[in-house]
Amino acid sequence: MTSRSIAEASKSTLVEKAVRISKDAILGGGWSYPLLGIIYFISHPSLYHAVAPIIFKCVLVSIGITLALVIFTYLPQVAFCALFSGPLAFVAAATMVLGEAYAIILVVSKAFFLGRAQDLICT
Repeated sequence: MTSRSIAEASKSTLVEKAVRISKDAILGGGWSYPLLGIIYFISHPSLYHAVAPIIFKCVLVSIGITLALVIFTYLPQVAFCALFSGPLAFVAAATMVLGEAYAIILVVSKAFFLGRAQDLICT
């Protein structure tokens, strides 16, 4: 067996597995759960009263954290990225700032808000 035939056999096996996994993912329906959750939330107004204040607080905290990071860290990161990225430093810095904001928002919202929201929904 030559190395070319081994590579072709490996490639065809990988393609077959990728197609099978893709079919399973699409036909499995796991992708529909977030959409069904949104529909359930909209169709059950009794959940609004328990969750609305927490969602409002999370949105305010998210805006505050993102705004603070943009104000205080964007320009220094552009300057640092300019050393490596050149003219696209502003894109790299924006991606970094938004990624950092996402990580901080995730930790803050889970630690301070979402535990109480789950308690309110379950009662």
